[in-house]
Amino acid sequence: MSPVVSVRLSDAEKELLKDYADNEKCSLSDMIRILAVNHVKNEHLGELADQRWQAYLDNLVSYPLDEIAERLG
Repeated sequence: MSPVVSVRLSDAEKELLKDYADNEKCSLSDMIRILAVNHVKNEHLGELADQRWQAYLDNLVSYPLDEIAERLG
């Protein structure tokens, strides 16, 4: 059996999430899990993309056009 996590919500928050879950044809519990996991994944992927982009920029090498022309003959 999966672990259980409790979350305190206001009545308005619960209704908002319940309406969204109903619209997506899933339970409130599933909707909260899906939203939380997707949020964490998106944050992580965003950070990973930023790290990869910075690594690319850190290793970027540029040459003057005349040097390129000379190398190519």
